[in-house]
Amino acid sequence: SCGAAAAIEHGPSDGRGAPLNITPSPYVTRYHKLCGVAPNEAYYDDSAELKKLTDYKWPTCGAHWKLTFGEKTWSDWVWASSYMPHGPVHAWLGGVGGGGCDEESHHFKKLVGLMSSRHIKLIRTNIFGFLKNAWRNKVVETPKSCSADAIEDCVFKCRKESDKFLSTIKTSLSQWEVEVENYDNKTILEIADIILCDTVYWPGDHLEAASPVEASFWPIHPTLDRLLQYKSLVFPFKSTDWSGQLCTSSSTTNCKGHHAGDLTLWPTVGMGAGGVYKKAYRTNQEIREAIRPDSYAMSYVYENFKWPHCSQAGWTFTAVDETEKEMNAPKSVQHQIYNPGTPTPPNIY
Repeated sequence: SCGAAAAIEHGPSDGRGAPLNITPSPYVTRYHKLCGVAPNEAYYDDSAELKKLTDYKWPTCGAHWKLTFGEKTWSDWVWASSYMPHGPVHAWLGGVGGGGCDEESHHFKKLVGLMSSRHIKLIRTNIFGFLKNAWRNKVVETPKSCSADAIEDCVFKCRKESDKFLSTIKTSLSQWEVEVENYDNKTILEIADIILCDTVYWPGDHLEAASPVEASFWPIHPTLDRLLQYKSLVFPFKSTDWSGQLCTSSSTTNCKGHHAGDLTLWPTVGMGAGGVYKKAYRTNQEIREAIRPDSYAMSYVYENFKWPHCSQAGWTFTAVDETEKEMNAPKSVQHQIYNPGTPTPPNIY
């Protein structure tokens, strides 16, 4: 969240968002592309890993249907919800640009001859993840300050003296299927200079911790909240266990903030003792329990759980009242509710 980022370390321009937000602009910024590549222009499905890493297709009824009826555990639902059901909105609107990153003359053309055009496009499309991993491993630094009248300061600096620098670059390149074993260290450093060191490009606000300042942040996250409440009514989790993998990368804080019992960094309005609503700091699990239909304690309700536009597209979200009727129906009928078959529109995404 924006609050979490601000509480830990600020962006250098105006304090909004994460340290990676080094845009000199004081305004909410949208680039819509990732270093000149539209998110849907670099989709590769010829390998399972690349499909997962490059699937930026706009969320659809199919993606939301699959999230609702395809995920059976809380853990699987949480991981899945972070990606296809809403993640591409962040990428499409925020994007990465600035400093010529989205121009044909940008220095990414210097990679020609060092790797294939396919790999160059993959790196440009996923440059934000590349940058974020490098920052997490402390092999790049961001400026303490930058502004529109000093754009030359708004660049990332490489810490080549770090004993993790080469390994971090190699790992990131390998992720995009660049065969790093074919390069000597000098060439790897040359590639790093082009991609990261003293480069001029900036993530849009929607693509990082400042995303709550972007107006379109607010329709997409309540959409998932609404789907979660709907799922609790029509296709409840078989397991609500809050354990297992909590972070995608190593953490020196044991993934603090992601555990069930961790307090959120912002207060939440909910029903307390005596049915009185009050603002208080609650744990992640307390907030999850507060939106359960059988223990609802939040200060808002959704008007309905209907998606008529999805029905028109061939994706039927079972009506809640129909589900309640089926609860007392024969087992064969209940099976249709709790083990729904896959509809047959052209593509699940």
